[in-house]
Amino acid sequence: MLHLLVDSALVLQGTVARPISNVLFSGVRIDDVKNALSFDNTIGVEMRDCHIGGRAGVPSRAK
Repeated sequence: MLHLLVDSALVLQGTVARPISNVLFSGVRIDDVKNALSFDNTIGVEMRDCHIGGRAGVPSRAK
């Protein structure tokens, strides 16, 4: 596990002419960050099993 102090967690900055495409974030865990996500000019960004700003508890309806 890697521990870093950063202002922004996940940043993708493509351009109108050349968007960033087909990106997969998997298993990302970020406990505390000022700016969580910033995606500009992107296509096909997918997140699987990611937790940013901590993890939510069990939903009340699932109890």
